[in-house]
Amino acid sequence: MKTAMQELIDEMNEMLIDGNGSIYVLREQARRLLKNEKEQIKDAYKQGTCHHGDGYTATEYYEDTFVNNEK
Repeated sequence: MKTAMQELIDEMNEMLIDGNGSIYVLREQARRLLKNEKEQIKDAYKQGTCHHGDGYTATEYYEDTFVNNEK
């Protein structure tokens, strides 16, 4: 899984490589990804409440969820 920002960066790279798209298309992509970001934040909160008090840190959650599964 990727964060909304990682997805946006990938889409920007594709637009640059393909030579198509515009700032307006990019803005719409960013708006679409805001919905994904909201869901990611809600999921992170839920995971945090499940692991509350067991020493599982926000950094560990991020790395387990987004960094280690990026590919």
